[in-house]
Amino acid sequence: MTDLIGKSLHIFTIFVLILYPVIGGQDTPIDQPVEGLEVSILNTTVPSVYMADTSITVGEIGLNSVPIKIIRSEAVAYGSSVYMHLSFNDRRYAYMGESAYIQAYSTNTTAYLYVDDMSYVFFTQDSVYNVTIYACDNNCDVGSPQSTIITVKPERNVTVSFANEYGSATECDCDGCCYHTTEIRSSREFNENIVIPLLTGPNDTATYNVDYSFDEQFVEAQPTVNLSTHNTYHYQNLYIKGDGRVEGTEYFHLRFDTNNLPDRVFVESPEKIRYEIYDGDYGFIRINDSYRHVYEDIGTIELIVETNIIQPDKNLTLNVTIEPTYSSDSESATPGKDYVPFDGFYVIPPGASSTVIPITILDDDLAENEERFSFEVEAYHSETDQHYHTYGTIYIKDDETSQTPLLFSFDTNSVTVNESIGSLEFYVKANIKNEGFVYLQYIPAKENGLLEYQDYTAYFNATIKQEVFQFDKDTEYKIEVNILNDCDIEMTEMMVLHISAVSIGQANPENYNLTIIVEDNDEEGDLDCLACSCGGGMWPTKEPTAEPEPETETLLFNFELDEFEIYEGECSFYDIDVVATRPTNATVFIGIQPWELEYGEDFTISAKKLVFENNDRQNFSFRALQDTMDEDVESALINIAYTSDGMIGRWNAILVHVLNENVTTSEVNSRSARSIDQPSLTETRSEEFGSTAITTGLVAGLVSSLLVVIVTTILFGLAVVMKKPKQSS
Repeated sequence: MTDLIGKSLHIFTIFVLILYPVIGGQDTPIDQPVEGLEVSILNTTVPSVYMADTSITVGEIGLNSVPIKIIRSEAVAYGSSVYMHLSFNDRRYAYMGESAYIQAYSTNTTAYLYVDDMSYVFFTQDSVYNVTIYACDNNCDVGSPQSTIITVKPERNVTVSFANEYGSATECDCDGCCYHTTEIRSSREFNENIVIPLLTGPNDTATYNVDYSFDEQFVEAQPTVNLSTHNTYHYQNLYIKGDGRVEGTEYFHLRFDTNNLPDRVFVESPEKIRYEIYDGDYGFIRINDSYRHVYEDIGTIELIVETNIIQPDKNLTLNVTIEPTYSSDSESATPGKDYVPFDGFYVIPPGASSTVIPITILDDDLAENEERFSFEVEAYHSETDQHYHTYGTIYIKDDETSQTPLLFSFDTNSVTVNESIGSLEFYVKANIKNEGFVYLQYIPAKENGLLEYQDYTAYFNATIKQEVFQFDKDTEYKIEVNILNDCDIEMTEMMVLHISAVSIGQANPENYNLTIIVEDNDEEGDLDCLACSCGGGMWPTKEPTAEPEPETETLLFNFELDEFEIYEGECSFYDIDVVATRPTNATVFIGIQPWELEYGEDFTISAKKLVFENNDRQNFSFRALQDTMDEDVESALINIAYTSDGMIGRWNAILVHVLNENVTTSEVNSRSARSIDQPSLTETRSEEFGSTAITTGLVAGLVSSLLVVIVTTILFGLAVVMKKPKQSS
């Protein structure tokens, strides 16, 4: 009965303790110690143990162990063991015994949590441990609160710094493979990864996320470094981007953002680092659309010059030069006439990669071939001491002939004249103004054909059978042919003048031939013929004419001699002067009649066009070519064919005799020349040869020439007394 009453009282006491907070109106949480609870339990016969504190907070500095107080009721027998469990979620190491022993005469016992100080680690967050009573022996119950939460607050500081004050890297085009490892040191290890913000500058020439980045994808807005756990040496890749631009060596600075560091993180020296990025790119300049075809009425075009040579703080100077000359003058555009000169210096501004060069194309009303000019753009990069070049060409198309072709034709198909007419004039016409060259070919009839220098002479021929002239921004050109009036009784003679070639446009096939018919006016016994008063040709006489040109203000062009001899040889040449009566800027065309000689095989001349430049004398060279053939003396005629200004004087032809001998000297040839100013045959240049046979040949040649002169004079005298009609073939 007594035991039943005791058990009932025990149950009632526990019931009262559980319901007391409710029926008593108290708000104390059940996991918190209840005031008076210890006294109440101690005075009860129910055996129980519980934690004295629900939470304990300590700092990490000087930390060794944390005491945990456990309270027992009087009913708990001495020597009982309390069993506890430790759980935590932090890397700071801690441990404790699995049980606590209740000693005699003690109302409580103490367990200890032993925590590793770990002063070498920087903790950013609290370390939290949970100690829980899960059992008690000897019929001992676990009361409330059953657990104690122990919090260790971090208190220590850490310092960070760069390992070096300077660094360098080189650009490359390989994505992700161009990087430099940046080292950052810390005074303590970290228990978790920590992000440290960085700042760039000042006065950087390289740009973050453009030239370099800690982010391999180059998308990070601000540079940061991630300091890893368990190390005081932290390495992070700094990626260098190859941008394809020649910028020279760039530099940038990195420093810790001291205003946004995590708590208890401080900076020590070196607190910043300077990096240099060496340029790994090859420089270039180029012209966008460097070969352009435009019509001459386009106006102004723009050339874009691009480069990867970037100078952040100064101009990049470009030097533009123009080269208008090509193999054919008709292909070459002329500055000031076809386009406005644009050579000179241009700049690409600091930091820029291109500039614009304007070119103004000039329009005219002339029919022209497609013209062109080339130019060169040069840039100098002082940092690398390199010159860079690029080239371009502008092709200018003619707008006058884009719809209507340029045609050349004679103004008539046929003309019939008497040989006494003197000068015959006709026109070559074009349908559009032009400066083209027209080439004429004289084709004598197979029978009774007109022969040059016997029946006619032309005043403009560049070669004796192929004559050339140039239109002067006009639509017509006058041709003048001098018909020679001789004393021969002849059949009607004929020749065809043919437009054989043009430098621009085309010859009109309907009217590119002109037939010239010359009727004879001589009869047997003409007194004029008996007196030898018929007009002679321009053939050089066998005797020199020393008569000077009459005093005149007219611009005249003459040779200084009318005949010379030259030996063939490897280096055999003779310089021939063309003299004007006053200084001039005219152009003189030289014509040749090969006769027995073949041009290019037996002889050449150095120039067929002489340009006077405010002077009164120009010259060209006649070169006699050596061959292996045994030949007689061969002759050719050199003449002044055409002048752009002034007139052709009387001394407009030179008779050249090429002798079949070998000349091996490099500078001088033995020759005889007849000067217009000196009537006698004189030696103008000579050199003695080692062979007496050559000297004998010269003397023999002179004697033969004298005999020819005597015989010719006798025959000429007979012709005065009696003239026979010319037999037609």
